[in-house]
Amino acid sequence: MTTHHNLLKKTALAAMFMIGASVGSVAIAQTQSANKPQPVFQVTDTWRFNVTPYLWLVNINGSVYYDDTQIGRADLKSGELLSHLNAAGMITLEAHKGRFGLAADLVYSKISAQDSPMRGAIDLGSKTTVEQGIYTVGATYTLHNSPTAYVDALAGVRVLDLRTSTAIDVQGTSRGLTKSKSITITDPIIGLKGRVQLGSSDYFVPFYIDVGGGSSNTEVTSQQMIGVGRAFSWGDTTLGVKNLYYKQKTNNVTTDQSLYGVTLGVTFKF
Repeated sequence: MTTHHNLLKKTALAAMFMIGASVGSVAIAQTQSANKPQPVFQVTDTWRFNVTPYLWLVNINGSVYYDDTQIGRADLKSGELLSHLNAAGMITLEAHKGRFGLAADLVYSKISAQDSPMRGAIDLGSKTTVEQGIYTVGATYTLHNSPTAYVDALAGVRVLDLRTSTAIDVQGTSRGLTKSKSITITDPIIGLKGRVQLGSSDYFVPFYIDVGGGSSNTEVTSQQMIGVGRAFSWGDTTLGVKNLYYKQKTNNVTTDQSLYGVTLGVTFKF
């Protein structure tokens, strides 16, 4: 019952976040002059800024191999992750002037899981907390721009900042043990991003793809996104699917991990 209550609570908070973003967009729309929606960004000599808070209903699929033998596998659905979620934040930022620009996709989460106590002579319980940040930042250059489509090239880095902590308590005593580990991995990436207008409507198809790797731990990392959006005078709303992939190898142990799921974002233009 408690698990379902927590899940409903966090889902409600997520809904409130999106409602708040929508209310904010209405307020911006009321303070701006009524402009024609612009489904495709146009290159100009003035600064253009975009801020996109979004929700990402993440599912996790992962495998662990020793040499060529699979020794472990995990599949976690978004509902399971929400039930253990402590905090999360996701935002995309962009700044452009002329054909040059900067872009950042910042994802942060903190998840805790409480194991069931071990019944016996000693009642032993444990709690594991995983705090993870995935930060993709890069410089962009507009390769193509027309009234109905644009494409940006991107070059930058992806930073994986992972911190885990496990606390083991001997219930009824002051004794306990805490183990923690931190790792930060930085990989170069290159990619393409852009959008294509659907006919002469206010709807468009946004897309993003990158690939990288080369650090001591990462063989390959890649991120893809595609969706459908609608332009308004104040900004955009977008519904899409996103996948983030890592293949890492350390001491003959290879880890494959995919984070994938539906995204829902609201873009504010300045």
